Amino acid sequence: MEKGIIQKLLEYYFETPEFGEEIRKALCQFFNRTSLLPGDNLEMEDKDEEEFNEWVVFDFRLNNKKTLLEDFCARNPYKLSDKELKNYYDLQKNEYGLLEILKVKSGKGLKVRNLKTNKEYDVKEVIGTFQAQAGELLIARIGKVEDHLEFVGGDCLKFPVESRGFFLSKLVSKKKLNPKIIR
Repeated sequence: MEKGIIQKLLEYYFETPEFGEEIRKALCQFFNRTSLLPGDNLEMEDKDEEEFNEWVVFDFRLNNKKTLLEDFCARNPYKLSDKELKNYYDLQKNEYGLLEILKVKSGKGLKVRNLKTNKEYDVKEVIGTFQAQAGELLIARIGKVEDHLEFVGGDCLKFPVESRGFFLSKLVSKKKLNPKIIR
């Protein structure tokens, strides 16, 4: 995936005054705050910003009922070419969940199964394959990038196979997973 495309989207919504109130609403929802005034301090832990950014792009709904990603495609505020905009449309095809690593193809990718839906995916990944083992669990978002699938959004969370029972009992029963629920 072309580097910086999510950052470009975030900059548009965070820097456009028209969306200031909606971004404040998103911060309140994600961090379970009843209000957030300009200048207020948010106590954030490691990865909170990354998880918020992923959630606000893919899961948060604006007042118009669209995600930031959907709204960005409809507005095309930077007048991107059809080819550039296609990357954003492709990313709308994504799934976030608890994944079991079924097979590791070193330097190439992973075969994973979503433990809630039982769907299997071949995910293009290079660096992560050198640290992954079959049976381990991931919490990640898989998205369409051009003609293949990749992990998109924030970093994957990885857990040993021994934690399977815990995660199955806690997470698979949830209606839909997203970074806010995991947090």
